[in-house]
Amino acid sequence: MVTINDALEADEYKTVDVAGKIMNKKRSDPTSFQEQQTTQKVDCLIADQTASIKMTLWEDAIDAVRGGKTYIFTNFKVRVFDDVKFLNTNPSTTIVET
Repeated sequence: MVTINDALEADEYKTVDVAGKIMNKKRSDPTSFQEQQTTQKVDCLIADQTASIKMTLWEDAIDAVRGGKTYIFTNFKVRVFDDVKFLNTNPSTTIVET
């Protein structure tokens, strides 16, 4: 388990486990096209006592979290887009409310 500040300093594509509170959850891009398939995507902001970071939820992970609640996330991928780091769910990500 790492802090969000540690996740911000991690290398791209590294897998991290973090705990944090969902500060907001907005449907920023309801559909995204990958490999000829339509998938659901939602962007959130997650924070702990050290920092905050954008988080992208895909498919089943979208309904697994609510704004204002705190969760433990395992197997997040650190990604970078336009020089901004964010956390990305993947099929092996697990989410547990605390």
